[in-house]
Amino acid sequence: MDQIKLLYHEVLDETADCIESITSNMFVCGTYQLVENESKRIGTIKLYELVKQQDKIDVITCNEVSTNAVLDMKCFYRENVLSVADSSGNALFYLLENKKLTLQSSLQIDSDSLCLSTDWCKTSNPDTSVFSLSNGELALVKYFGSSNPVLLNKWKAHSLEAWIVAFDNFNSNLFYSGADDCMLKLWDSRAGFHKALITNKEFTMGVCSLQSHKFKENILAVGSYDEHCTLWDNRYLKTPIVKTNLGGGVWRIKWHPNYDNILLTACMHNGFKIVQYMDELSRSTVIHSYNRHSSLAYGVDWLLDYYKGEALEISSGSGQHVVHFAKNFPKWTWQPSEYDLRCLKSISEYIAESQLDNIFKPLLIDLNTCDLSSLKENKFDLILCINMVHITPLKCSESLFAVASTLLKSNGKLITYGPYSVNGLLTPESNVLFDLSLKSQNADWGVRDISYLEGLAKNNNLILRNTVEMPCNNKCLIFVRKLE
Repeated sequence: MDQIKLLYHEVLDETADCIESITSNMFVCGTYQLVENESKRIGTIKLYELVKQQDKIDVITCNEVSTNAVLDMKCFYRENVLSVADSSGNALFYLLENKKLTLQSSLQIDSDSLCLSTDWCKTSNPDTSVFSLSNGELALVKYFGSSNPVLLNKWKAHSLEAWIVAFDNFNSNLFYSGADDCMLKLWDSRAGFHKALITNKEFTMGVCSLQSHKFKENILAVGSYDEHCTLWDNRYLKTPIVKTNLGGGVWRIKWHPNYDNILLTACMHNGFKIVQYMDELSRSTVIHSYNRHSSLAYGVDWLLDYYKGEALEISSGSGQHVVHFAKNFPKWTWQPSEYDLRCLKSISEYIAESQLDNIFKPLLIDLNTCDLSSLKENKFDLILCINMVHITPLKCSESLFAVASTLLKSNGKLITYGPYSVNGLLTPESNVLFDLSLKSQNADWGVRDISYLEGLAKNNNLILRNTVEMPCNNKCLIFVRKLE
């Protein structure tokens, strides 16, 4: 088994019990310390920065905030907002600006309990967060930036300490909780909170960690004091998909932000483990471990840049799309392309007007000829294609997937947007009329079926990972290039 290489080590004055990455080179560490002679719990939030110098990595402390003991932290990455669960029953919200953490707002949920865990609802903006408490309660909190947060609801969810709570990554109405009562529960905010939607009683010891899969809908990873990490399908919470013995209580787990089969775990008495899943998550093996320390393993996270990469847009049209994305994802570089010379001129004008420095000069790419000599293989993290598939001949769709297979990195994404039929059925009526209109203009045009595109993907080492419903009866299809 490969061993994890140690890059940096620091011994803190207080117990380090949680950690959360914020940017590609910044993370926070929360501490917990019981002051016995004063019967109180204290802690700090330390902000660190990684500085790379040739082959050496230095870790610098940028900021330190003294507070109550910190039990958990979660970052809303797009806004750099940190929700914190503390030992005095508080929900705290910090903002990261200029390498400094500033307390924006706070709400005391229960003065007689500890807040044990927190998570953000998976929406486009920081809005709603959830907290679990030592008295078994859960609380939904509305976040309003610098204004006071509002307690939306609080209810008794478990009979013992609710160690963990987490939102579903695909459905903002769903969230999960686990507790010392050995129960895993699925909640739906639309159904109310008097009773969990589903209760799993299959655990023999407390449930202390869980996370919804980032790429696979319905999949959930759960860690327990019983030293096992289990994968579940939330549509069938009676039998796990796979169960992995990690040799220690699985206190925290984090899915890899890019690879859909890699899980990072903190296993208390048995160190840190990286688990790889195979055969559609049905088998697992520990591929890396680190246990060269004497204390308990409590906190883990991946320090990766979630919002940095290289993107290629096929069929950029006027150039409005690429400018919009470049503005909203400034750490990404964007390469527009078109086959129509008139569009190339329009794209250049939009780029010039935007004054953005992360958009390259548009390329002439014609999917009928597929001349990619100007582009490097395995270069892009993302290929984006908006409203092209249905207004081009089938050959262009075939070429699109061949291009993606050549130009995408392993685990890179191809995203197509537009109207699609599903298993031969095209709905609603407006899409049927649109399809007839397209075919009347050009017999080679028309709305494509998703199964047809799935076949093209399979032939080019890609797989359809997700289908996202969009406004006006359109869909985003997210394909992933398989790992080599």
